[in-house]
Order: sequence, then structure tokens, then C-alpha cells
Amino acid sequence: MIKIKFIYFSSDLLAKIDRCLIFNPEFKYSLKTIFEKVRITKILIHSHDSLNHVSYDTQYMLFSNAQVLYFYSWQDMTFFESLARNFILQNIESIYFFYYHFLSFSESFFNNLKSLKNIYLIDSYSNGIENLDKIYPYIQNMISPLYFEIKSKKNIDNFVTINTNEPYIFENIDKNSLLTSNESLITPFEFKTKQYQTYFFSTIQFDSSVFRFSFSVLNSSHIAKEISIIIQNIYIKGFIIENACIYKNIRKISIWGSILTNKFLADILIFPNLEDINISSCKVLSGQKILYKRHENMKILSFLYTFIDNSKEIIDFVNCMPNLKSMDLRKNTNLNIFDHHSQNNKITLNYLEKLYLFNENEYKYDIPDISNLKS
Repeated sequence: MIKIKFIYFSSDLLAKIDRCLIFNPEFKYSLKTIFEKVRITKILIHSHDSLNHVSYDTQYMLFSNAQVLYFYSWQDMTFFESLARNFILQNIESIYFFYYHFLSFSESFFNNLKSLKNIYLIDSYSNGIENLDKIYPYIQNMISPLYFEIKSKKNIDNFVTINTNEPYIFENIDKNSLLTSNESLITPFEFKTKQYQTYFFSTIQFDSSVFRFSFSVLNSSHIAKEISIIIQNIYIKGFIIENACIYKNIRKISIWGSILTNKFLADILIFPNLEDINISSCKVLSGQKILYKRHENMKILSFLYTFIDNSKEIIDFVNCMPNLKSMDLRKNTNLNIFDHHSQNNKITLNYLEKLYLFNENEYKYDIPDISNLKS
């Protein structure tokens, strides 16, 4: 017996194999002969179209020996339910659902899988979640620490309404809006059996008129991972987060349609694991003299459609990111960080791989030789 550790099928290919097995006896005999000598233990199935019907013979031939099954980017449970209902998956020990959108979800789907030990749900969601009242405290416990940090006294003067120049009045966390943003979230509350272990990697979201957060959450942990923050349509003078469990997990910050100061730029560099800064349709003002903290982990920096009142300030800002991999500088006003007249303040981009410019000719004589640049 030959063991094949891993094989990949698209749903299209499975449908074609099934048709050939039904209408071509020679193909069926040949494939049966092969699978009498070959055992597949791990199978990944990528959905292009829904599989409404696959014959029992095809299911048994391809899946009966599988121990690990991966479903990638599916929209319904029809095919999986058919496998389970036909008792095909009796050897399955682990099932992974990647980017799976269940039209409905029930623990009963797994009742016939007697060897099942582990279920993994990675960014998978369902339209039919029933335990919303149980989900709310779980989501609130994730969202509240960051939101309360932002609206705390130390930030009270940092957020100003653009039109009125008055301090921004923070909205309360609304239960209905929070549940609406996360109503498809599958949580541990959907599982009651102890027959197998369940593991979750999900994204929790919060939206308000100015702030948007998304958190990656592993299992039922109350510690958010890979936090992404979007701030829009506000004047930002600074940004202070002191909770280590939060600021160590901030990965991306995006600012849209806002006014911000160089102090804000300096403040966000304190977040040690920040990797991606996106500033779009903003106005960047230089105020007090700022010393930017060196940031080793920054990988992506974007300034788009933004007015800069001091181009040299941005040179200092970029130079504190020695490991920057990608930089986007399209459609800005008063920004040329490659200005060849600034001999005493040269940009250093030793590890840059991608540079995006709206019109390369504008920088024709200024762009330095960047050895790692790929595009």
C-alpha cells in the first residue's frame, strides 16, 4: 500500500471525476485499481462552485481513508453533510475550515464522525448563529479595553472634531451595532460536546463614525491578536495606548480624511509590532520638534492623496524604519522624500522591495539606487 500524505482537489475537478466514474466504466475500473494501492491521508478541497451531488462511489473511493480534511473557501455544507451522512469519514481525526461561510451551522453535522478529535475554524462564519446573547459579552470584552483606552483622559485632548474644533464626543458601545457587525461569528458557544476539541481563529469587528477596529482572536482567549485600527474624519493631535496587551498586538493603523500632527506619527511608532501604516486623503502638520523612535518591525508605509506641510519631517519619519519593505507615495502634495537638494537628510531604504509612485518622471533624477527594489 502506497501512502500519499497530501492531495488537492478543486470542486470542479471532483465534479468532473464524478461524471467520468458514472459514465465511463473503464475510467472507474482504472481509478479503483489505483486507489486499491494508494491511500490518501490528507485532502484539501477548494470550492469554485457548490457540489450539490457527488456519487457514493466517488466519495468512498477518494475520501474513505482520509484522516485530515481541509475545506477552503466554501459557501455551503451540502458536500460535507453528504460525506458525513454516508459514513464516508469514519477515519477522519481533524477537519479544517478555512474562509468557510456556512449558510447554517450546527454541531450535529459532526455526529457521525466517530474518530474525530479536532475541529479548526479559521476565519469561518455562519448566517445562522443562534447564541447572540451569549456572544455579546464575549465580543464586548474584546472591544472595550481598546475603546476605553482611546477615550480615556490621557487622549481627551488628542481627538478634535474638524468642523467645530471642539473635543470629539465618543459614542457608547451599542449592543445592536456590535452584534450586527459580528452576527456571523462562530464561537465556542456553538459546541457542547466533549468528544473533540474545537479551535477558532476569527476576526471581531467594531464600527463607529470615526473608529473601526478589527481583532484576530484565537480560541476563546480574551486577548486580541493582530489588531487593525482605522480612524477617519477627525483631527488627531496624538495617540496614547498604555495597555501592553493592546499596544503590543497592534499590527496596522489606517488614517483616512483626517488632520494629524507629527506628534501622532511619533506616538504610533511606540507600538513595537506595528507593521503597516496607511495615511490617505489627510493633512499632516508639523508642530513641535519631534524625535522619532527607531522602529525595526515596520514593513509597509503608504501616503496617498495627502498634503504634507514639511517634507523633511517625513524624511525623518521614514528613516526611523530601517527594514521597510514597501512604500506607496502616490498623489501627494508637497512631498518629495528623495529631494536631491537635501544632502544632509538623505533617505535610507536599504531593504525596500516595492516603491509605488504616481508619476516616476517627477522623481527621475532624485530616486536613489535601491538594490533590493523589485517593482
